[in-house]
Amino acid sequence: MNRPLMSPEPALLSAGGAVLVAASAGRGRGGGHLNRSAVLVRALRDAGAEAWLYPAGPEGPLPGIDPGLVISAPGDKDWALVVLDCFRCSPEEVEAWKAYGPVLGLDEGRSRDGCDFLVDLLPGLPGRERPNMASSLLLPLPDKRRPAFPGPESGYRNILISFGAEDPGTAAVKAALALRGSPGDVSLTAVVGPLGGPLGRNNPEDRELLEQAGVAVKEGVLGPSFRESLADYDLVITHFGVTAFEALYARVPVLLLNPGSYHERLAGRAGIPSAGTGKRGLGRLAPMVRENAKLTGQSRAAAARWGLDGEQGSLAALLLGARPRVHRTCPFCASSGPRPVIGRFPGRTYRRCSCGGIYLDRLDPPPVEYGGDYFFSAYQKQYGRTYLEDFPALRRLGEKRLDRIASVLGKNSSALRLLDIGCAYGPFLAAAKERGFDVQGMDPARDAAAYASERLNVPVWCGFFPEAAPPGPFDVITLWYVVEHFEEPGRALKAVHKFLNTGGILALSTPSSRGISRRKSLRSFLDKSPEDHWTIWNPRRCAGLLRRYGFRLEKLVITGHHPERFPLIRRLKRLYPLGMILSRLFGLGDTFEVYGVKTEDSHG
Repeated sequence: MNRPLMSPEPALLSAGGAVLVAASAGRGRGGGHLNRSAVLVRALRDAGAEAWLYPAGPEGPLPGIDPGLVISAPGDKDWALVVLDCFRCSPEEVEAWKAYGPVLGLDEGRSRDGCDFLVDLLPGLPGRERPNMASSLLLPLPDKRRPAFPGPESGYRNILISFGAEDPGTAAVKAALALRGSPGDVSLTAVVGPLGGPLGRNNPEDRELLEQAGVAVKEGVLGPSFRESLADYDLVITHFGVTAFEALYARVPVLLLNPGSYHERLAGRAGIPSAGTGKRGLGRLAPMVRENAKLTGQSRAAAARWGLDGEQGSLAALLLGARPRVHRTCPFCASSGPRPVIGRFPGRTYRRCSCGGIYLDRLDPPPVEYGGDYFFSAYQKQYGRTYLEDFPALRRLGEKRLDRIASVLGKNSSALRLLDIGCAYGPFLAAAKERGFDVQGMDPARDAAAYASERLNVPVWCGFFPEAAPPGPFDVITLWYVVEHFEEPGRALKAVHKFLNTGGILALSTPSSRGISRRKSLRSFLDKSPEDHWTIWNPRRCAGLLRRYGFRLEKLVITGHHPERFPLIRRLKRLYPLGMILSRLFGLGDTFEVYGVKTEDSHG
């Protein structure tokens, strides 16, 4: 049965942990990252969390950013979480931020593997590492929305042209001038961002050109007032970025004019209509604007594709519920070398160490709870019957495991002390007691521990190992499908070593990273892995791992052979016996058992 055996911890953020949001700012970085980061910090503060923004930019606080949100020396605090909204971080930058706390990257475009967690608010290009979560509804979106996108007969009478806070290529001016031949009843408004002047190329001459062309000038794009104004327009012309998604959410058609091929590829991926890039793109603006029915239809489809026809979510709410748990060293071997990401899922990041172990970092570990239905409806849903209905079969399985323990012991089991960690209702304890062992059990589920103690008449301790363990030493310690629930398996093995007599037996079972399910599809295997499994073990590396913690591997048995998981056999069930032979021959079982002997010294 899948259940954790580690003590729970309170959510870090709700317990007062601070959040640092490091935003991209300065020349060439525009204002979008800084703007949405400031919105995030404000939302976290409004919810009662301590949150800070860093940096304000090399020239000091930028227009529209409250200087009270800014921290200038992030090293002065302990951070529960560091959020990086920096467009493209170098690997060295990500590693430096990891010294401050767990790192979550927003729309990170370069060092994705280095981030502990990834959230993509804007769609990226195919082929890049998948994020833990992707949702444009987590952007700071406008509250003000049109009832619907305009109908096909509607024209565009009020057009907004905005290319961000910096617009170093003066695209807003060029686009406005390219559209100045529009019908006289069309009103054009161009945005001059707050990063003009010394940081950009917007200048008084550009303003004069716009005014001479009859184009209204709108100041600034930072702060909520800008995004709330989008619904006042019939069309927004911009480049691929936050403004485009804000406008689509406000149900306003969007036409892109992108600065280069990268943004153009992103536009194609997102399905947002684009005129293209450079002079060719400028030349296509006016004809595309005149095709308003087609442009509106494409915009409506893009909004639906990315869920922007729904209600906005909250990135702040996601973070407020987090209590990040990340490993800066491998929980198996304690090494600090490179450990690549092999899979990301909502709230979960899997990494693989060179020692062969796969382990989990979590943004929001599930609470450790054992309700009355844990071994009943929940167990029945997973196995087709309740735990007590399965008791006889589990006891028979225990007898086979005791045969293997006896072969390693090589002596009579009478009076030998045995501790079964995670004993549940006690089927293995019952089998071991019948063999003559002096048995004790422990389990964090109070009902299960009471049942095993009263019905089997054996001492059973309720709690977590090793904190609530009975006094040692023991001759045999068993962990049947338990060790994967320890966040730090190395620490658990050290504790087992301490509780065992020299020459004592460690016996455990756990899922395998080399079984048929893993070989068919790594992503599917990880996705289906129970969320409370912190580690996945490699049977081929168990000898070295046990040796590290003072054990000698004596026996390893591949179990969990399920021929129906072979695609061909699933279709042709008469091949089931062949599948069983192949699974045993090539060690394709999805689980395995380990039997080790404690040596004199531990090297962990």
